Amino acid sequence: MKLTLEKPADRLITERIQLVTCRIDDCKDELNLTAWCGNQGILFRDLTHPFHLNRTDRFFYSFIVLQELIQEVKGSVLEISFSSGTAEVGKLTLIVSPMATRLATEFPLDMARYALPRTVSTLGHKPHTLVFPGLGAAGGSSINFMMRYQMFLLGWSFPVYSEANDIRLWRRIREEMRPAPRWIDGHCCYSAAAHLERTSARVTLLREPIGRAVSIFNYCSIVHPDDFPHRCFTDFLNSESFHHCTQAYRILKWANQAPRNRLSDQALSDLASLELDENYSLVGITELFEETVFAMSQLAGFEEIGMWWRVLSAPKILKYSDLGQDDLDLARVKLKADILLYQKRKQVFEEFVTNSRFGESLDRYKDASNRQDSLALPDEFKIVECLRWRQLLKEEELAQFKTQLGKTLGQEE
Repeated sequence: MKLTLEKPADRLITERIQLVTCRIDDCKDELNLTAWCGNQGILFRDLTHPFHLNRTDRFFYSFIVLQELIQEVKGSVLEISFSSGTAEVGKLTLIVSPMATRLATEFPLDMARYALPRTVSTLGHKPHTLVFPGLGAAGGSSINFMMRYQMFLLGWSFPVYSEANDIRLWRRIREEMRPAPRWIDGHCCYSAAAHLERTSARVTLLREPIGRAVSIFNYCSIVHPDDFPHRCFTDFLNSESFHHCTQAYRILKWANQAPRNRLSDQALSDLASLELDENYSLVGITELFEETVFAMSQLAGFEEIGMWWRVLSAPKILKYSDLGQDDLDLARVKLKADILLYQKRKQVFEEFVTNSRFGESLDRYKDASNRQDSLALPDEFKIVECLRWRQLLKEEELAQFKTQLGKTLGQEE
């Protein structure tokens, strides 16, 4: 047996919570696997690997919470030992970046658990598989990581490699996932719950449109510079691609209902709102983030939830307060459909929250959220996280290119 680290491929821990996946080659025997870092046990769970369904390898994954293991870091190395019974299986050696160490010590995450109120949800009692087609720049990454970590703690299933974004791959593997996934996220996962054994509910998140547009500008300037040539906000607003970034358009695009011709703002807003009414069980609001967390958690069937944390929050190259009147006026024109949609859905969600009576449970959660958020991450941390994400995306593109190239060369031979 050979133990191999899969993620992170470069063994580098750069975040306060790091997803780690590994495999044991040719694992024919039943293993009662345990993992230790120093004297602390580390929970690893079995993983259905999307690309290796027919191999005898066994795959595992975990979330490494660095602040809980910081005393075990020797130099810049964190070592995790695996065993089965009395037999040693192998070791993983991870390299802890200085930035991750600073984050874990100076900006620790709130790892407490918060009870959800035992109220009658207006969405019903039955827990669902949640499908979250994120619209981008609305806080979806924070929702994704928080929900994935909650699923991990409960032992509930979710696509660890974001494989639901590839519909052909997802069709091939969804029947192999046991138990059925309880959380599915991605930009292309709209229909991912089809044919699952569990009931499902589609959810998403809307954000105040102008603030979201500023966030897209800041994020794409760092993470996608090759595909984002706009060097000022005005150019971005006036670009041909800007319309395709709007929330109304993406709601329809994910449902394969994107209009071929440009519609009036009111018509586009109405069409997106109709899609949300008919095919989504919950539409949260970024500016009511804790309320959204509670609503999604109830729908998922949780009894408690952890605290959310900021993920891929780009440094403010451009601030909302920096916008001049001309840019604000132009943004209101370009985002008219989104503004109409947002105003309507915010009112609907506010009424839902009032009827849900989250009460003191939500108050405690919001107080704790404010305390954690008061430890605002400096921009240097945010830019490192965005650059790290850019690296991972490019590595994924390279891996896909190599795979396709190998297939092409094989066919030619």
